[in-house]
Amino acid sequence: MQPLLRLALGCGRRASRPDEQRDVVVLMHLRGYSVEDVAYHLGRGRGGVRHLDRLARRALRHHLGLIGEPTGRT
Repeated sequence: MQPLLRLALGCGRRASRPDEQRDVVVLMHLRGYSVEDVAYHLGRGRGGVRHLDRLARRALRHHLGLIGEPTGRT
């Protein structure tokens, strides 16, 4: 099976960080995939998936007004 990003964006093209964050949130929190499954489908390591998840949740909290400006740091 090809990584989801290749199917969605065309072979060999990397997504931007917000696109990858969205993919991680959808796969993990809406579809119930494990970190390992998301890493496989996105062609990333488990640590990279966890990092994108933290960034995405932080950006969502900021968007909802629950915290200040996201810094990109975890």
